[in-house]
Amino acid sequence: MNINKILISQSDTIFNAMKKMNMTGHICLFVIDKSKKLKGTISDGDIRRNLLKENNLKKKIDTIFNKKYFFLKKKQKLTDKMRNFIIRNKHMIIPVINQKNIPVSYISYKAEFRNKHKEFEKNQILIMAGGVGTRMKPFTEILPKPLVPLKGKPMILNIMDNFKKYNFNNFTITINKKEKILDIFLNQFKNNYVFDYFKETKPLGTAGCLKKINFKNDFFLTNCDTYININLQNFMKFHKNSKSLLTMVASIKSFNLSFGECVLDNRGKLKKILEKPKKNFLTNTGLYIVKPEIKKYLPKKNNFGMDEVISKLLKSKKKISVFPIPNEDWKDTGTWMNYLNMLKK
Repeated sequence: MNINKILISQSDTIFNAMKKMNMTGHICLFVIDKSKKLKGTISDGDIRRNLLKENNLKKKIDTIFNKKYFFLKKKQKLTDKMRNFIIRNKHMIIPVINQKNIPVSYISYKAEFRNKHKEFEKNQILIMAGGVGTRMKPFTEILPKPLVPLKGKPMILNIMDNFKKYNFNNFTITINKKEKILDIFLNQFKNNYVFDYFKETKPLGTAGCLKKINFKNDFFLTNCDTYININLQNFMKFHKNSKSLLTMVASIKSFNLSFGECVLDNRGKLKKILEKPKKNFLTNTGLYIVKPEIKKYLPKKNNFGMDEVISKLLKSKKKISVFPIPNEDWKDTGTWMNYLNMLKK
């Protein structure tokens, strides 16, 4: 890869850093000054930890990048410490610099060690496609919701292709007993994807099937109307590092109030008025990574949604982490308004 694609100015923004990471597929970028000299590194984890505190995509990275980092000088050999670091952190990269301290290349796990430490991803992807698509009628009276087109092909294929791009190809697709069209359609692609079905004989809600399906490893769970343009390997790494029972992807939404906001002090008196303030908040996208132990905390009834599962986990004080992404990386075809707005972009 061209080294310039993973370089970023220390005066650049968090938003641009995230976009570069998505484009390159790397979890790490090299931070440089105006003279292109290496000043540090910034990782996906550095960015998302900061976003959870401030929700500010326009913030410059100069206060959050890592100034203590591994690097190699040109023609220098890897030390054992560096080698172990890359093996432990397979998605990190180590910069190689010249005499002027300018990055000229990098060392990665894929290039140096993959042949010696080959791994195959065993994580399942559970695609929830058993809904009736009430919010997308009358379209869904003709075709099921997973076949709503995005980028010239059905939504479900966009989702499956994105997982396959990051070496995840072990799908379980929930369908209801009426979804014969989806079954017929997907059978054309048995040579491209590894998948099976979980057929709901009765409506189980958006999460009821979790009681019926067995998982050996941490698994992805996604709605069939949600396309998230992120590095899914990075997402899995974030989840494992967090040691959470469940990790959800949340989109950073911005909303401009049309009125002045009254800010009060502790006594309830007016402190100031903010004219037409911009508010940032995180919204659930419908993509999760879940540990198999989730079965211990599911509601007792058979028909329930993910909102009920999350509420029960919170009451049980189980750890739930949030993986924040820019709103631009989330495509939603769940309602006509969202779908039409998406097509305009």
